[in-house]
Amino acid sequence: MKVTLLIIFVIGYTVAYSQVDAAESSNWCKSEKFIELENEIKKLPVLVKTVSTCSTNPSLCGYLAFGSSTLVIILEGKYKEQKLYVSALCKETNYKVDSLYTLYFSKEPSFGVGFCNDQYYSPNWINDSESKKYPMIYGELRQ
Repeated sequence: MKVTLLIIFVIGYTVAYSQVDAAESSNWCKSEKFIELENEIKKLPVLVKTVSTCSTNPSLCGYLAFGSSTLVIILEGKYKEQKLYVSALCKETNYKVDSLYTLYFSKEPSFGVGFCNDQYYSPNWINDSESKKYPMIYGELRQ
């Protein structure tokens, strides 16, 4: 089991690392626009609709950190129609696709995290492989 998890981690790390150059050319690479979006969500929770979601069993966390990730679209405010990933560390989520939730921001970890949809987050990189298209924040969705 540990060998399998190590292989998954190394593959995820390799894929994410090979795409660092693409992240640097992205408009959402912790740019002012992304920081502004984060600050807006921190101040005032927003209504979102889930587009896709995957959940990780929290028992996988231990020597390595795993998380759940949900692609949402913002339905109100300045960033209406913007898609972003909402991630949760070592937490199983039960969000339903095409459902409405309120998005609450939470602090991002200071270490790397592998996600169930082949994404990888590292605080040393701006965003991970899939979130080059869309920003990734850590948070919680509540109905």
